[in-house]
Amino acid sequence: MDNFAAIDTSAVVWDMVNFNDNRHNYYQLVRGVNNLFNALQNIQINILLRTELQQEMINTFPYSELPSEFYDVGKTFYSFFDKMGKNLLNYGANDIQNLTSEPKQVKEYFKQNIKKEVGFLLSEMHRSNKTIDYFSFEYLWGNRNLRTKKNGNEKEYRTIICDRNNNLQEYFNGITPTFEHNSKHDKTQYNSKEQWLSLSNDQKRDFVSRLSCYNGRDIIEPQRLLSKRYPKLIDNCYYSYDEINEVYVVFRKTRNNIFHAYDEYDINKIPKAVKKQFNIWKYQWYR
Repeated sequence: MDNFAAIDTSAVVWDMVNFNDNRHNYYQLVRGVNNLFNALQNIQINILLRTELQQEMINTFPYSELPSEFYDVGKTFYSFFDKMGKNLLNYGANDIQNLTSEPKQVKEYFKQNIKKEVGFLLSEMHRSNKTIDYFSFEYLWGNRNLRTKKNGNEKEYRTIICDRNNNLQEYFNGITPTFEHNSKHDKTQYNSKEQWLSLSNDQKRDFVSRLSCYNGRDIIEPQRLLSKRYPKLIDNCYYSYDEINEVYVVFRKTRNNIFHAYDEYDINKIPKAVKKQFNIWKYQWYR
C-alpha cells in the first residue's frame, strides 16, 4: 500500500504533570492508542518513524502509571512495533532549521532529545513528496489539519483524530482495497482450470476464468486473499496466492478502491516479484 502515515508523538510521550491532573482523559487516550495500534497491524501501511524516536516512545510510555485494566496495552504496544517492523520507514537526522508546525508538535515538556526527534520527523514530512497522513487523538487536538511552514512554503496533512466519531474506520475504509465479485467469474463448467488445460494456446489467451475461492454467498475468503496480497499495484492489479485451490488470484481494479478477481492459470503471467514473495514458481497440477 502506497499510503504513508505519521503518529503524534504526544499520544505516547505524555506530559506527566497534565496526566496527574487529568487522568480520566488519558485513560480515554490510551484506549484510542490501543485501538489505533491494533488496527494498523491489520493493514499494510508505511509509517514514518525513526528508530531513535521509536525507542524513546517505548522507554517513555508510562505503563506503571496505568490501572491494572490497561495491562494488555503494553502487549499491544510491543506487538505493534514488532509486527510493523518492515513497515516502519527510517529517515535521517536532517533538521530543517526554523521549520514551524501548527498546531505545535515539539512540546515544551518533551526531553531535549525527543524535541530533536520530532523535529527530524516534521522535517522529513515537509521535504517529502509523498502524501502523508497524521494520526492524533481528541484530547490532544482541535479541528485543524496539521501544517508545517518554512519561509512561506506551507504544507498541510490530512489529520485523522482516531477516537473522534468514526474517523479512524472511515479512514481505513478509504484506503483498504475491497473485493466485489464480478459475475463473469462465477463458477461454471466452462471456466475451470481443467477446461483451460484442454484448450490450445490460442484459445487460452481469451479464456475467462472462474474465481475458485468465491463461494457465491460471502466475500470472506476473497477478502482474506486480498488482505495478504503482494503489497504493490502492478498495472492496476493486486496479486495473491490461493493455497487451497493452488492458484494465483488476480485482483483487478474495478473503480476507486474496489477490486474484482479471477484465477490466473498461466503462471507465466504472474510477475516475478509476486512469485518471489509467495515462493510459488510453478503449479503442481500443471504438467
